[in-house]
Amino acid sequence: MVSFILSSPRFLEVNCDLIRFAIPFTFATTLGLAAVALRDDPDMKVLSSADVSAGLPAPAAAAALLGKGGAVAILILLFLAVTSACSAELIASSSLLTYDVYVKYLNPKADEGQVLRMSHYMVSSFWVRGHQSH
Repeated sequence: MVSFILSSPRFLEVNCDLIRFAIPFTFATTLGLAAVALRDDPDMKVLSSADVSAGLPAPAAAAALLGKGGAVAILILLFLAVTSACSAELIASSSLLTYDVYVKYLNPKADEGQVLRMSHYMVSSFWVRGHQSH
């Protein structure tokens, strides 16, 4: 019973969401607290409530601590986090549909080439679906 629960897609999805939450939460909390601690520092930009709501304490704290390099580092980290999350979502969706639907129900005797091709189709279809919803 325990192995079934641990291997169920819903259990893995919830745990992956919790794991992905830890990094941005820690990152935002650390730099947010740094922004509060640097409030009286001359290098720290004074932030309005609109700036805080827009999520600018982290880049402002990084810029105050590391100069322009800190602001660039935040921009690069944000880009990498977004592309990584999108990639993980595409691969996970593709893998679930390929192995749990295509191989299990539609073509149980699929060879590696067919499975790989179907996986590529699934990634493409999820990418197109994601762009159509915006």
